[in-house]
Order: sequence, then C-alpha cells, then structure tokens
Amino acid sequence: MSRQTLSLVQIKKGKGEVFLRSYISMWLIYLNEVLNLNNPLTEAQIELCAEQIMADYHHLKLSELSLIFKRIVSGECGELYERISMPKIMNIFRQYDQERTEVVVTQNQQAHEQFRYRENRTESYDDDLVRLYKNVRKF
Repeated sequence: MSRQTLSLVQIKKGKGEVFLRSYISMWLIYLNEVLNLNNPLTEAQIELCAEQIMADYHHLKLSELSLIFKRIVSGECGELYERISMPKIMNIFRQYDQERTEVVVTQNQQAHEQFRYRENRTESYDDDLVRLYKNVRKF
C-alpha cells in the first residue's frame, strides 16, 4: 500500500465528489467494455456502484483501486460468466479490503515486536555498533 498515492477521500476533498464519482464510473465503464459481457452494468448500476465504493471504501488509495480493477480484468477475482453485477463488484472490494486489513495488522504487529525488542534489549547502542562492526569485518 503506497503511502505516496492519494486516497479516494483525499481526491474527493481536492477535486470534488463529481470528479471522484466520474473517475470510479470510468473504471466501471471500462470493465463493461473490456470484459465483453452479455449482461454489463447499466448506467444506473454504474452510478449506484460508484456511490457505494465512494461511501464504503473511501480509505483506499488510487493505486489500490487500479489494482482491484486490474484483478477483475485479469480474472484473478473469479469467473464472471459473461455478466457483472453490483453485488459481485462490492464482494470483490470487500475481499480486497479484508486482505488489506490482514496485511496492515501483520505489518503493525511486526513493527511493534521490533520496537519491543529494541526496548527490552540489554546491550547499549555502543555495544550494538561494536557487534555489528565485528560482523562486517568478518567479510
């Protein structure tokens, strides 16, 4: 999860709600065209789906939004059977968000464990540098 790309809420604040809705809608239209579906999303479904994504997943970054749609196009999110629906799209977003949450929790736990290790260690920073220097000299 890149910290350098903007989140949907940041885009909404900077460019406005209409811009963000249009951006998400363009991705949904792109899905309709690229996937060559027999039952694509209707214009009303695209608008409703864009609104729902903005409301439920405003914390996602643009890079993550792009990743989700690329996964859908590549088939990583399962077979669509020549039709796409709002529930399918929202389920894909829900699965991604769960995956994302697991990654963030794991990263936070690792950072916490590393901090606790540094906090509880018995050697001083000077001892630590001496030990590291000795290890480097071996090479």
